[in-house]
Amino acid sequence: GLLLNVMPCVWPVIPIIVMRIWNQAGESKGRSIGLGLAFCSGILLFFAAIAVLNIVLILGFDTVFQWGDLLRNTVFLAAMTLLMVVLALFMFGVFAIGIPASITSKAGTGSGYAGSVGMGFLAALLATPCSFAILAAAVAWAQTQTLPVATFTLMLIGVGMAVPYLVLILTPGLLNRLPKPGGWMERIKQGLGFLLLLVAVKLLSALPGEGRISVLYYVVILSFCVWMWGGWVSYATARGRKWLIRGIALLVAVAAGWVILPAQAEAIDWLDYDADVIAEAVGQNKPVLIKFTADWCSSCSIVEKFVYMRKDIGELIKQKGVLVFKGDTTLAGAPATVDLARIYKEPGVPVSVLLLPGGGEEKLRGLIGKNDLKEVLNSLPDVLE
Repeated sequence: GLLLNVMPCVWPVIPIIVMRIWNQAGESKGRSIGLGLAFCSGILLFFAAIAVLNIVLILGFDTVFQWGDLLRNTVFLAAMTLLMVVLALFMFGVFAIGIPASITSKAGTGSGYAGSVGMGFLAALLATPCSFAILAAAVAWAQTQTLPVATFTLMLIGVGMAVPYLVLILTPGLLNRLPKPGGWMERIKQGLGFLLLLVAVKLLSALPGEGRISVLYYVVILSFCVWMWGGWVSYATARGRKWLIRGIALLVAVAAGWVILPAQAEAIDWLDYDADVIAEAVGQNKPVLIKFTADWCSSCSIVEKFVYMRKDIGELIKQKGVLVFKGDTTLAGAPATVDLARIYKEPGVPVSVLLLPGGGEEKLRGLIGKNDLKEVLNSLPDVLE
């Protein structure tokens, strides 16, 4: 809440607001305090509105989510990661959020106690072009908390924003000691953007390997689309051209999300590569499928997305009673890396090896399709036969 006051949209107008309240109060110290409290209550009213919105969103799901449960949901983790990245781009100035002129023109028109309340509400509202990312992150966090904790925290942010105004109204001599507006405000704003990126990295690290890589790829494309949205147009851009560019940016973001982001949880429960367990299964005439992959392998991610994450592939593997192992060759000294070259005589990934009952093997190399894998799996008997 205190940090909201040093945003470039807020800091330069603080002296103006304080002096306006003092001018309205005239020589009356008591009236200046009253008007100051009314102004601060207007700020709190704005945050009360945000708290009410948060309550409505929570009750709209008919439950209060628990933080731990949400962090176990990969869709939530991916969405929060992307949200933090977009909010960081906002703090870096890649795009902006404006307030209609019809609202900004009323910012300094209030008089009396009711006018001071309205002026406080508008002051908090007019801060959103700079504080949007902080408020959005706070509301996203509040959605995971109980109603009392969420409401108290959001109102506490309002208190933090209002307190400096009250202090300056009570002791206006401090106005002369305030630092002059300048580039330091923008640096603070951008610094908070890096903090949001740290939060995004923390959330990203909790995603499974394949999902993490997919989200990371999408972060780059989404950032490009946000840059298109905010950086390729200006206030002087013709309306038609502006919405054409933004429409293309939105289309690219949606299409890339559909292609790159995991559409569902993994359809297959992979076992970690273990040569001894694999040898034992082969000795018992059980079919074994080994997917050799690596975190740095783009083709592996494509195969994972369009083949192994398909529900019908997962069901077919269960139907045939195939034991599935993930051979992670990300590191040079990993057992799967060594065995890929020494035992299976393969130079690189992606490659899938199906060890057949009774001996023999089938290899699927490179960018395979779902039908390639189905063909070799359908050659196996069903587990009930």
